Amino acid sequence: MLVNETFFINSCDDYELNIKRKSKLEFRISYDDTKELKAIVFDIGGFGANTNLSFLDSARVALAKKFNILVVHVFHHCFAIRHNEQDKRYSCTFEMNDEGLKQLEIALNFFNLKAKDGLSKANAFSISIELGKLLVQLKKEGKIEDKGAKNVRKFLAVPPNDEYQNYGVMAALDHINALKFIQNTFKLHHLPTIVGGGSYGAYIANLMAKFYPLGIQAVVDNSSPVAPVLWYFLGEYMDKFELYYDFDAIDSFFIINAKSMWSLDENSPYYFKKSNLAIRVLLDKEHLSKQALKNNKTIYIAYQGIDDKSDANPDKKREFYELLKHFGFDANLLLFSKKDIDGKFIKNTEHGLGLSNKLMLKRELPLLLEKLQDYKPSTEDKSISYVCDNELFSFKDMKTKLKLEIKKLKT
Repeated sequence: MLVNETFFINSCDDYELNIKRKSKLEFRISYDDTKELKAIVFDIGGFGANTNLSFLDSARVALAKKFNILVVHVFHHCFAIRHNEQDKRYSCTFEMNDEGLKQLEIALNFFNLKAKDGLSKANAFSISIELGKLLVQLKKEGKIEDKGAKNVRKFLAVPPNDEYQNYGVMAALDHINALKFIQNTFKLHHLPTIVGGGSYGAYIANLMAKFYPLGIQAVVDNSSPVAPVLWYFLGEYMDKFELYYDFDAIDSFFIINAKSMWSLDENSPYYFKKSNLAIRVLLDKEHLSKQALKNNKTIYIAYQGIDDKSDANPDKKREFYELLKHFGFDANLLLFSKKDIDGKFIKNTEHGLGLSNKLMLKRELPLLLEKLQDYKPSTEDKSISYVCDNELFSFKDMKTKLKLEIKKLKT
Protein backbone atom coordinates (compact mmCIF):
# COMPACT_ATOMS: atom_id res chain seq x y z
CA MET A 1 0.00 0.00 0.00
CA LEU A 2 1.30 3.44 -0.90
CA VAL A 3 1.90 5.68 2.11
CA ASN A 4 2.03 9.49 1.92
CA GLU A 5 2.97 11.43 5.04
CA THR A 6 3.75 15.03 5.95
CA PHE A 7 5.99 16.08 8.84
CA PHE A 8 6.80 19.36 10.59
CA ILE A 9 10.05 19.41 12.56
CA ASN A 10 12.50 21.79 14.17
CA SER A 11 15.48 22.19 11.86
CA CYS A 12 18.26 24.79 11.75
CA ASP A 13 18.59 28.44 12.67
CA ASP A 14 20.64 30.84 10.58
CA TYR A 15 23.98 30.04 12.19
CA GLU A 16 25.88 32.49 9.99
CA LEU A 17 23.81 35.55 10.89
CA ASN A 18 22.68 34.42 14.36
CA ILE A 19 19.00 34.72 13.41
CA LYS A 20 16.55 32.49 15.27
CA ARG A 21 14.23 30.66 12.94
CA LYS A 22 10.50 31.07 13.59
CA SER A 23 9.09 28.41 11.27
CA LYS A 24 8.93 24.63 11.37
CA LEU A 25 10.39 22.65 8.49
CA GLU A 26 7.79 20.82 6.40
CA PHE A 27 8.60 17.79 4.29
CA ARG A 28 6.58 15.09 2.56
CA ILE A 29 7.42 11.44 1.97
CA SER A 30 5.99 8.64 -0.16
CA TYR A 31 6.76 4.91 -0.06
CA ASP A 32 5.11 1.54 -0.59
CA ASP A 33 4.93 -0.34 2.71
CA THR A 34 4.66 -3.68 0.88
CA LYS A 35 8.12 -3.25 -0.65
CA GLU A 36 11.53 -3.82 0.88
CA LEU A 37 13.07 -0.35 0.71
CA LYS A 38 16.45 -0.05 -1.01
CA ALA A 39 17.19 3.68 -0.63
CA ILE A 40 16.04 7.08 0.58
CA VAL A 41 15.76 9.46 -2.38
CA PHE A 42 15.47 13.25 -2.22
CA ASP A 43 13.85 14.96 -5.22
CA ILE A 44 14.98 18.59 -4.92
CA GLY A 45 13.28 21.22 -7.04
CA GLY A 46 14.84 24.45 -8.22
CA PHE A 47 13.43 27.96 -7.99
CA GLY A 48 9.72 27.79 -8.79
CA ALA A 49 9.15 24.31 -7.37
CA ASN A 50 6.69 25.86 -4.91
CA THR A 51 4.36 27.10 -7.67
CA ASN A 52 2.74 23.70 -8.29
CA LEU A 53 2.75 21.34 -5.31
CA SER A 54 0.48 18.83 -7.04
CA PHE A 55 3.23 18.36 -9.63
CA LEU A 56 5.71 17.58 -6.84
CA ASP A 57 3.29 15.22 -5.13
CA SER A 58 2.54 13.29 -8.33
CA ALA A 59 6.25 12.97 -9.17
CA ARG A 60 7.04 11.69 -5.68
CA VAL A 61 4.24 9.13 -5.83
CA ALA A 62 5.29 7.97 -9.30
CA LEU A 63 8.87 7.34 -8.17
CA ALA A 64 7.72 5.52 -5.02
CA LYS A 65 5.47 3.27 -7.11
CA LYS A 66 8.17 2.43 -9.65
CA PHE A 67 11.08 1.77 -7.28
CA ASN A 68 11.66 0.26 -3.84
CA ILE A 69 12.47 3.65 -2.36
CA LEU A 70 11.25 6.23 0.11
CA VAL A 71 10.97 9.54 -1.75
CA VAL A 72 11.24 12.92 -0.01
CA HIS A 73 10.29 16.49 -0.90
CA VAL A 74 11.55 19.10 1.56
CA PHE A 75 9.93 22.54 1.71
CA HIS A 76 13.19 24.07 2.87
CA HIS A 77 13.93 27.55 4.19
CA CYS A 78 12.91 30.08 1.50
CA PHE A 79 11.28 27.32 -0.57
CA ALA A 80 8.30 29.58 -1.37
CA ILE A 81 10.24 32.32 -3.19
CA ARG A 82 7.98 32.33 -6.25
CA HIS A 83 4.30 33.23 -6.59
CA ASN A 84 1.82 30.37 -6.14
CA GLU A 85 -1.63 31.23 -7.48
CA GLN A 86 -3.30 28.09 -6.10
CA ASP A 87 -2.03 28.00 -2.51
CA LYS A 88 -1.03 31.23 -0.78
CA ARG A 89 0.56 29.29 2.11
CA TYR A 90 3.36 28.37 -0.27
CA SER A 91 3.58 31.68 -2.11
CA CYS A 92 5.78 34.72 -1.83
CA THR A 93 4.29 38.19 -1.77
CA PHE A 94 5.70 41.23 -3.55
CA GLU A 95 6.67 44.23 -1.46
CA MET A 96 8.14 47.60 -2.37
CA ASN A 97 10.85 49.39 -0.39
CA ASP A 98 10.52 52.94 0.97
CA GLU A 99 12.26 54.58 -1.98
CA GLY A 100 10.02 52.73 -4.43
CA LEU A 101 6.95 53.80 -2.49
CA LYS A 102 7.98 57.45 -2.75
CA GLN A 103 8.39 57.17 -6.52
CA LEU A 104 5.07 55.35 -6.90
CA GLU A 105 3.31 57.99 -4.79
CA ILE A 106 4.71 60.75 -7.03
CA ALA A 107 3.32 58.92 -10.09
CA LEU A 108 -0.08 58.48 -8.45
CA ASN A 109 -0.24 62.15 -7.47
CA PHE A 110 0.68 63.19 -11.01
CA PHE A 111 -2.42 61.40 -12.31
CA ASN A 112 -4.57 62.49 -9.34
CA LEU A 113 -4.90 58.91 -8.13
CA LYS A 114 -5.20 57.68 -4.56
CA ALA A 115 -4.96 54.19 -3.14
CA LYS A 116 -8.31 53.24 -1.61
CA ASP A 117 -6.79 51.99 1.66
CA GLY A 118 -3.60 54.03 1.47
CA LEU A 119 -0.33 53.12 -0.20
CA SER A 120 1.77 50.48 1.57
CA LYS A 121 4.57 48.02 0.87
CA ALA A 122 2.04 45.20 0.76
CA ASN A 123 -0.41 46.71 -1.77
CA ALA A 124 2.13 48.49 -4.00
CA PHE A 125 2.22 45.58 -6.47
CA SER A 126 -1.52 45.60 -7.17
CA ILE A 127 -1.58 49.41 -7.29
CA SER A 128 1.31 49.40 -9.78
CA ILE A 129 -0.73 47.09 -12.01
CA GLU A 130 -3.69 49.47 -11.82
CA LEU A 131 -1.39 52.37 -12.70
CA GLY A 132 -0.20 50.45 -15.76
CA LYS A 133 -3.78 49.85 -16.87
CA LEU A 134 -4.54 53.56 -16.50
CA LEU A 135 -1.51 54.55 -18.58
CA VAL A 136 -2.59 52.23 -21.40
CA GLN A 137 -6.11 53.68 -21.31
CA LEU A 138 -4.82 57.27 -21.37
CA LYS A 139 -2.59 56.46 -24.34
CA LYS A 140 -5.53 54.94 -26.21
CA GLU A 141 -7.59 58.04 -25.53
CA GLY A 142 -4.74 60.26 -26.74
CA LYS A 143 -4.52 62.04 -23.41
CA ILE A 144 -0.83 61.23 -23.03
CA GLU A 145 1.76 60.66 -25.73
CA ASP A 146 2.90 57.09 -26.32
CA LYS A 147 6.69 57.24 -26.48
CA GLY A 148 7.23 53.56 -25.70
CA ALA A 149 8.01 54.24 -22.05
CA LYS A 150 6.94 51.65 -19.49
CA ASN A 151 5.74 51.69 -15.92
CA VAL A 152 8.94 50.29 -14.35
CA ARG A 153 8.84 49.28 -10.66
CA LYS A 154 11.10 47.32 -8.32
CA PHE A 155 9.85 44.77 -5.79
CA LEU A 156 11.10 42.28 -3.25
CA ALA A 157 9.83 38.70 -3.35
CA VAL A 158 9.05 37.94 0.30
CA PRO A 159 8.55 34.28 1.28
CA PRO A 160 6.08 33.39 4.06
CA ASN A 161 6.94 32.56 7.69
CA ASP A 162 9.40 35.45 8.12
CA GLU A 163 11.85 33.68 5.83
CA TYR A 164 14.38 35.19 3.43
CA GLN A 165 17.00 34.10 0.92
CA ASN A 166 19.91 32.60 2.86
CA TYR A 167 21.02 30.80 -0.33
CA GLY A 168 22.09 27.21 -0.06
CA VAL A 169 23.34 26.61 3.46
CA MET A 170 20.05 26.52 5.38
CA ALA A 171 18.32 24.69 2.52
CA ALA A 172 20.99 21.96 2.52
CA LEU A 173 20.85 21.64 6.31
CA ASP A 174 17.06 21.35 6.14
CA HIS A 175 17.36 18.39 3.77
CA ILE A 176 19.98 16.72 5.95
CA ASN A 177 17.89 17.23 9.09
CA ALA A 178 14.85 15.77 7.33
CA LEU A 179 17.01 12.77 6.39
CA LYS A 180 18.13 12.29 10.00
CA PHE A 181 14.53 12.51 11.21
CA ILE A 182 13.48 9.84 8.69
CA GLN A 183 16.40 7.58 9.60
CA ASN A 184 15.68 7.87 13.33
CA THR A 185 11.88 7.62 13.08
CA PHE A 186 11.70 4.73 10.62
CA LYS A 187 14.97 3.00 11.64
CA LEU A 188 16.42 3.36 8.14
CA HIS A 189 20.07 4.11 8.93
CA HIS A 190 21.07 1.06 6.88
CA LEU A 191 19.75 2.53 3.61
CA PRO A 192 21.85 4.60 1.19
CA THR A 193 20.75 8.17 0.48
CA ILE A 194 20.47 9.48 -3.08
CA VAL A 195 19.91 13.19 -3.70
CA GLY A 196 18.93 14.64 -7.06
CA GLY A 197 17.73 17.94 -8.42
CA GLY A 198 17.78 20.54 -11.14
CA SER A 199 19.48 23.95 -11.16
CA TYR A 200 19.29 25.40 -7.62
CA GLY A 201 17.93 22.05 -6.45
CA ALA A 202 21.03 20.34 -7.84
CA TYR A 203 23.19 22.93 -6.11
CA ILE A 204 21.50 22.06 -2.80
CA ALA A 205 22.16 18.36 -3.51
CA ASN A 206 25.86 19.06 -4.02
CA LEU A 207 26.02 21.10 -0.81
CA MET A 208 24.45 18.19 1.07
CA ALA A 209 27.33 15.97 -0.03
CA LYS A 210 29.83 18.67 0.96
CA PHE A 211 28.34 19.25 4.42
CA TYR A 212 27.53 15.58 5.17
CA PRO A 213 29.92 13.41 3.12
CA LEU A 214 29.33 10.15 4.99
CA GLY A 215 25.56 10.61 4.86
CA ILE A 216 25.11 11.07 1.10
CA GLN A 217 25.86 8.14 -1.21
CA ALA A 218 24.92 9.61 -4.61
CA VAL A 219 24.29 13.00 -6.21
CA VAL A 220 22.31 13.33 -9.45
CA ASP A 221 22.74 16.85 -10.81
CA ASN A 222 20.97 18.64 -13.66
CA SER A 223 22.62 21.99 -14.44
CA SER A 224 23.91 23.02 -11.02
CA PRO A 225 26.21 26.04 -10.74
CA VAL A 226 29.51 25.32 -8.98
CA ALA A 227 29.37 28.58 -7.01
CA PRO A 228 26.55 30.72 -5.61
CA VAL A 229 24.79 33.08 -8.00
CA LEU A 230 25.35 36.25 -6.01
CA TRP A 231 22.57 38.43 -7.37
CA TYR A 232 19.98 35.89 -6.22
CA PHE A 233 20.57 37.23 -2.71
CA LEU A 234 22.66 40.39 -3.24
CA GLY A 235 20.98 41.74 -6.37
CA GLU A 236 19.93 45.02 -4.78
CA TYR A 237 23.57 45.82 -4.04
CA MET A 238 24.80 44.75 -7.48
CA ASP A 239 22.17 46.60 -9.54
CA LYS A 240 20.97 43.25 -10.90
CA PHE A 241 17.66 41.48 -10.59
CA GLU A 242 16.65 37.87 -10.14
CA LEU A 243 13.60 37.85 -12.39
CA TYR A 244 11.13 40.20 -13.99
CA TYR A 245 7.53 40.44 -15.13
CA ASP A 246 7.06 42.11 -18.50
CA PHE A 247 3.37 43.02 -18.66
CA ASP A 248 3.11 44.18 -22.27
CA ALA A 249 -0.67 44.53 -22.06
CA ILE A 250 -0.36 47.22 -19.40
CA ASP A 251 3.00 48.68 -20.48
CA SER A 252 4.61 47.64 -17.20
CA PHE A 253 7.96 46.08 -16.33
CA PHE A 254 8.41 44.84 -12.77
CA ILE A 255 11.89 43.96 -11.50
CA ILE A 256 12.06 41.38 -8.70
CA ASN A 257 14.77 40.58 -6.16
CA ALA A 258 14.46 38.13 -3.30
CA LYS A 259 14.23 39.37 0.26
CA SER A 260 17.63 38.76 1.82
CA MET A 261 19.37 39.65 5.06
CA TRP A 262 22.79 39.58 3.43
CA SER A 263 24.56 42.90 2.90
CA LEU A 264 27.64 44.19 1.09
CA ASP A 265 28.06 46.92 3.69
CA GLU A 266 31.21 45.99 5.63
CA ASN A 267 29.82 47.71 8.73
CA SER A 268 26.66 45.61 8.74
CA PRO A 269 26.36 42.59 11.07
CA TYR A 270 24.95 40.81 8.01
CA TYR A 271 27.95 41.52 5.78
CA PHE A 272 28.54 38.72 3.25
CA LYS A 273 32.16 37.87 4.03
CA LYS A 274 34.71 35.87 2.06
CA SER A 275 34.10 32.97 4.42
CA ASN A 276 30.36 32.96 3.64
CA LEU A 277 31.19 32.78 -0.05
CA ALA A 278 33.80 30.05 0.39
CA ILE A 279 31.48 27.61 2.17
CA ARG A 280 29.02 27.92 -0.72
CA VAL A 281 31.57 27.22 -3.48
CA LEU A 282 31.63 23.65 -4.84
CA LEU A 283 34.69 24.13 -7.03
CA ASP A 284 37.20 24.47 -4.18
CA LYS A 285 40.20 22.12 -4.33
CA GLU A 286 41.04 22.32 -0.63
CA HIS A 287 37.45 21.68 0.41
CA LEU A 288 37.07 18.79 -2.04
CA SER A 289 40.29 17.28 -0.70
CA LYS A 290 38.88 17.45 2.84
CA GLN A 291 35.56 15.98 1.69
CA ALA A 292 37.33 13.14 -0.12
CA LEU A 293 39.39 12.29 2.96
CA LYS A 294 36.14 11.94 4.87
CA ASN A 295 34.43 9.94 2.12
CA ASN A 296 35.22 9.67 -1.59
CA LYS A 297 32.72 6.86 -2.18
CA THR A 298 29.88 9.24 -3.08
CA ILE A 299 28.72 8.71 -6.67
CA TYR A 300 28.33 11.87 -8.77
CA ILE A 301 26.31 12.10 -12.00
CA ALA A 302 25.75 15.42 -13.79
CA TYR A 303 23.62 16.41 -16.78
CA GLN A 304 24.71 19.58 -18.55
CA GLY A 305 23.79 21.30 -21.81
CA ILE A 306 26.71 22.67 -23.82
CA ASP A 307 24.68 25.78 -24.68
CA ASP A 308 23.88 26.64 -21.05
CA LYS A 309 24.42 30.42 -20.85
CA SER A 310 23.40 30.67 -17.20
CA ASP A 311 25.77 30.58 -14.26
CA ALA A 312 25.81 26.79 -14.53
CA ASN A 313 28.82 27.10 -16.82
CA PRO A 314 29.69 23.86 -18.70
CA ASP A 315 33.43 24.61 -18.56
CA LYS A 316 33.32 25.11 -14.80
CA LYS A 317 31.30 21.92 -14.44
CA ARG A 318 33.98 20.04 -16.39
CA GLU A 319 36.61 21.43 -14.04
CA PHE A 320 34.54 20.39 -11.01
CA TYR A 321 34.15 16.84 -12.31
CA GLU A 322 37.84 16.54 -13.15
CA LEU A 323 38.62 17.47 -9.54
CA LEU A 324 36.10 14.91 -8.27
CA LYS A 325 37.82 12.22 -10.34
CA HIS A 326 41.23 13.43 -9.15
CA PHE A 327 40.15 12.80 -5.57
CA GLY A 328 38.85 9.31 -6.36
CA PHE A 329 35.12 9.90 -6.69
CA ASP A 330 33.01 7.91 -9.15
CA ALA A 331 32.05 11.00 -11.19
CA ASN A 332 30.35 11.00 -14.59
CA LEU A 333 29.58 14.27 -16.40
CA LEU A 334 27.10 13.92 -19.28
CA LEU A 335 27.38 16.82 -21.72
CA PHE A 336 24.52 17.13 -24.21
CA SER A 337 24.75 18.76 -27.63
CA LYS A 338 22.07 19.32 -30.27
CA LYS A 339 22.53 15.81 -31.68
CA ASP A 340 21.28 14.44 -28.34
CA ILE A 341 17.92 16.23 -28.50
CA ASP A 342 15.16 13.61 -28.76
CA GLY A 343 12.15 15.75 -27.77
CA LYS A 344 11.25 13.40 -24.92
CA PHE A 345 14.20 13.10 -22.56
CA ILE A 346 16.52 15.88 -23.76
CA LYS A 347 14.44 18.75 -25.17
CA ASN A 348 17.17 21.39 -25.58
CA THR A 349 20.84 22.01 -24.78
CA GLU A 350 20.26 25.10 -22.65
CA HIS A 351 19.90 25.43 -18.88
CA GLY A 352 18.00 22.46 -17.47
CA LEU A 353 17.77 20.59 -20.81
CA GLY A 354 13.96 20.69 -20.55
CA LEU A 355 14.42 17.63 -18.31
CA SER A 356 12.32 17.00 -15.20
CA ASN A 357 13.74 15.56 -12.00
CA LYS A 358 11.33 12.64 -12.29
CA LEU A 359 12.59 11.57 -15.71
CA MET A 360 16.23 12.05 -14.71
CA LEU A 361 15.82 9.98 -11.55
CA LYS A 362 13.88 7.27 -13.39
CA ARG A 363 16.81 6.94 -15.76
CA GLU A 364 19.56 6.92 -13.11
CA LEU A 365 17.99 5.03 -10.20
CA PRO A 366 18.23 1.46 -11.60
CA LEU A 367 22.03 1.58 -11.92
CA LEU A 368 22.50 3.57 -8.71
CA LEU A 369 20.42 1.09 -6.71
CA GLU A 370 22.50 -1.73 -8.18
CA LYS A 371 25.78 0.00 -7.32
CA LEU A 372 24.61 0.72 -3.78
CA GLN A 373 23.03 -2.65 -3.00
CA ASP A 374 25.94 -3.65 -0.74
CA TYR A 375 26.09 -0.30 1.08
CA LYS A 376 27.08 -0.46 4.73
CA PRO A 377 26.77 2.74 6.80
CA SER A 378 29.90 4.11 8.41
CA THR A 379 30.17 4.01 12.18
CA GLU A 380 32.62 6.93 12.40
CA ASP A 381 31.67 10.46 13.37
CA LYS A 382 30.01 12.17 10.41
CA SER A 383 31.12 15.69 11.37
CA ILE A 384 33.37 17.69 9.04
CA SER A 385 35.06 21.11 9.12
CA TYR A 386 36.22 23.47 6.38
CA VAL A 387 38.59 26.41 6.61
CA CYS A 388 36.89 29.39 4.97
CA ASP A 389 39.14 32.45 4.84
CA ASN A 390 39.66 33.36 8.52
CA GLU A 391 36.86 31.18 9.91
CA LEU A 392 36.31 27.48 10.52
CA PHE A 393 32.91 26.13 9.45
CA SER A 394 32.18 22.90 11.35
CA PHE A 395 29.19 20.74 10.48
CA LYS A 396 28.66 18.72 13.64
CA ASP A 397 26.67 15.50 13.71
CA MET A 398 24.31 15.83 16.67
CA LYS A 399 22.58 12.50 15.83
CA THR A 400 19.14 14.14 15.47
CA LYS A 401 20.40 17.01 13.31
CA LEU A 402 23.48 18.52 11.68
CA LYS A 403 24.54 21.75 13.33
CA LEU A 404 26.81 24.42 11.87
CA GLU A 405 29.31 26.05 14.22
CA ILE A 406 31.56 28.91 13.08
CA LYS A 407 34.75 29.95 14.84
CA LYS A 408 37.28 32.66 14.12
CA LEU A 409 40.74 31.34 13.35
CA LYS A 410 43.71 32.78 15.18
CA THR A 411 45.95 34.85 12.92
